[in-house]
Amino acid sequence: MALNSYNQYYPEDAYKISRIGGWFVLAGGAVELMISFFAIFISSGYSSGGFFIFVPGLMLVFSLPGILGGIMILTTAESIKNKPAEHKSAGVALIILAFFSFFSFGGFIVGFFATLIGGVMALTWTPANAVHPAGRNPGYTANTTICKACSNVIPVGSNYCPHCSYPT
Repeated sequence: MALNSYNQYYPEDAYKISRIGGWFVLAGGAVELMISFFAIFISSGYSSGGFFIFVPGLMLVFSLPGILGGIMILTTAESIKNKPAEHKSAGVALIILAFFSFFSFGGFIVGFFATLIGGVMALTWTPANAVHPAGRNPGYTANTTICKACSNVIPVGSNYCPHCSYPT
């Protein structure tokens, strides 16, 4: 599927790009963790401590949010695919997690931008048509309305969505 072409079932491009960003952020946190452990091991021979222990220790502290942020980005990306009706909240969460990834240098910067773009795409996604993801077609017609808030079908003539009470 081409970039910027939206899938009818879930925001597929947002899902793929966010997962790429999550893996980069996770890898950035893991690399920073390995570097900090190596630096602590090397600097442990110095008896003076001070700067030689402080900087690797600081890197260790900042690598853990990078690892946790990468895991959270990956699970949020999975929620885009598994719960497409909640794509807006997942998009907001991905945008927040993208900025959270700066603790691990933004996942080599690629992770930051991929997560940010995936979050914006998830936030702005709308279904292309009214075909149900499970393959069922419960009598959708040309004048079927899709709820802008939860992406469910609104019965013809209804002023509110029966699923989330959003006005049509």
